[in-house]
Amino acid sequence: MSLLLGTVVASAADPESVETNEVTVEAGQTLPSSGSVQFSDVGAGHWAKTAIQTAVSKGYVSGYPGGKFKPEQAITRGEFMKMVVTALELPTEAEEGTWYEPYVKAAQNQSLYVAVDFANNEEQWNKDITRQEMARIAVRAIGQSTSENDKWMYLATKSGLITGLGKESSGRTRQQHEHNRSRLLSGS
Repeated sequence: MSLLLGTVVASAADPESVETNEVTVEAGQTLPSSGSVQFSDVGAGHWAKTAIQTAVSKGYVSGYPGGKFKPEQAITRGEFMKMVVTALELPTEAEEGTWYEPYVKAAQNQSLYVAVDFANNEEQWNKDITRQEMARIAVRAIGQSTSENDKWMYLATKSGLITGLGKESSGRTRQQHEHNRSRLLSGS
């Protein structure tokens, strides 16, 4: 199995359907491999364009209505968790409540998210994810762990899961996550 981490999977406003310039992508639908989906805010020379298109074609990420990807926008914990669960092909069950709850439950079942990470409530899931949180989830996803909170980033960088930017940054942009996500994909 391959591991894919790093960017938004769906808009928090409407995770079930995302419009692009050329197609409407429904949840669970695979996009054409021709790379025909274009985002008006991801130009031909954009540094993360290839990684973004690859992730879209595999169904790991999607855009926003109006043909936008919003590569400069930070992603939330809930959006990141949906991307991780989708990339790992973990089973989810439809639930009442917020759009991200099935993904949180799947992540909890696999111990990718544990209660000590942060509170399991809407306010916390709608906050931007930090590099430390991303590292913790990524390291758990590859089956590693530590009891020392300051070692998560070390394990993530040592494993090649996260690079760049150095010390903790408050939020990661969609393009940065997509770039790191492409580095995390192994064996596919």
